[in-house]
Amino acid sequence: MLSVGVDMERMRNVNSGLGQYCLQLGNALLQEQAIDFSFYYPQQYPLPIHQTAYNISKTAKLFGIKAPQLDVFHATHQDSKLYAQNKPYILTIHDLNFIEKYPARSIRYYQFLYMIQRLVKRASAVNFISNYTYQIAQRYLDFSSVKTTAIIHNGFCLSAKQAVKPNIAPSKFLFSIGIINPKKNFHALLPIVKATGLPLVIAGNTSNVYVERIKTQANELGISELIHFPGLITEEEKLWYYQNCQAFLFPSLAEGFGMPVIEAMSQGVPVFLSRKTSLPEVGGPLAYFFDTFDPEHIVTVFEKGFADFLSKPHLSQAFKLHASQFSWEKAAKEYRQLYESVL
Repeated sequence: MLSVGVDMERMRNVNSGLGQYCLQLGNALLQEQAIDFSFYYPQQYPLPIHQTAYNISKTAKLFGIKAPQLDVFHATHQDSKLYAQNKPYILTIHDLNFIEKYPARSIRYYQFLYMIQRLVKRASAVNFISNYTYQIAQRYLDFSSVKTTAIIHNGFCLSAKQAVKPNIAPSKFLFSIGIINPKKNFHALLPIVKATGLPLVIAGNTSNVYVERIKTQANELGISELIHFPGLITEEEKLWYYQNCQAFLFPSLAEGFGMPVIEAMSQGVPVFLSRKTSLPEVGGPLAYFFDTFDPEHIVTVFEKGFADFLSKPHLSQAFKLHASQFSWEKAAKEYRQLYESVL
């Protein structure tokens, strides 16, 4: 029986993209037959009882995990500090956002580049969650020592079986969700709210300076009463927002994949996206795209796109069909093949 260790350290923030990746992929991997999984969790995480699970010790990050029973170890993100001593190592790269975050040739830029390259050199196989990430990585990293590379798209999972109406629930509204920070570019959506009069609900963490920046700009535009921040929401509330919004808006500047896009499309609602990084790949030909964030342009894109969606009733089903090609079950089978490829 194949024995695989999987880094679940990012479960420390299960509401983040990496947290959801670990949660959903882990659940799907457990459905694979004839594989014995050992999951390694952050120390503060309550260990599940339905599979072999370990808390990550401080020494494990420094000297590796002593696990003679393992055949393969899977580091689930490019900042991972975990590996199993003397075992084949698989690395998942989600994004190289540091390239845009830090000035080229700065100290921080080279620090991140060095750290990821060191992990790549250790790896027997490397996979990427989108073709976009793969293309960027090929430009900045050396994969000559890697035996296998692969692109394995994320799936999506709206785990709530029944939607629950949240406290903040306008009758007609626009919706977005994510870690609320500048790279998500939420403030670019304010001209659409101003032009349409539709409330905008942005779900996610609210204790940061960027939220205050959005509120200040909304107040200057005279639309402060139309911008709502419900904070972190449950899966049941998220499902309600997807099912009841007029449209899903995601103007992000840096995405390795963009899971909320697929979640929204699975509910048959129109999605309006930035034409940056991985989003054209994930949204496909059905999505509506912002080419720039000039206020006049994004308002025009939204108004024309929303009218187009309403005039074509078949598009709702087409969005659902597009989303159905992304599944965690499919991803788990592809990861299994990757595990077997390095033995």
